[in-house]
Amino acid sequence: MAPVKPQSARSTGVMLLLIIVCVWGVIISEASSGVSPQLNRVFSTGSSFSPTMTYSGYLAISFYGTYQYVTEVPVCHDNFIPCLSDDQTVFYLQTSNGMVRLIFYCRIDYCDYPNQIGLPLGTHLIAKGTLLVPSKWPRTEFEPALSFAGDLYVFNYTLA
Repeated sequence: MAPVKPQSARSTGVMLLLIIVCVWGVIISEASSGVSPQLNRVFSTGSSFSPTMTYSGYLAISFYGTYQYVTEVPVCHDNFIPCLSDDQTVFYLQTSNGMVRLIFYCRIDYCDYPNQIGLPLGTHLIAKGTLLVPSKWPRTEFEPALSFAGDLYVFNYTLA
């Protein structure tokens, strides 16, 4: 067996260290962005969640309703010194029991614009995905103030 060269051992160690740092960074990023609230407790990252807020998750839930979207304007735009926050498009499904916020995936990120989804307003559809209750939407920070029963991370939808 040939002896291990110090150069190759060093480069292997550096590569392994870089992989660990990258994975750790992704986990911390996901926790701090609120994708997985439970990770905040594990990694002690800052969060905008109330410490008393608990979430319930439901897999493979289907909702039938009318597809809607609206551009929300941050309330702080009206302040004496306006904030730099951007307007946000909120997608939702109007059901017989209230409104559910829809979160669509566009490649590796969330969809931000209606043209990325390609559905006209008022389309009746069945959306299937993972439901988180209660909704994370900061209703007091945007106008018009919308309140959602939960957030549905959509992985499939069909026209009804």
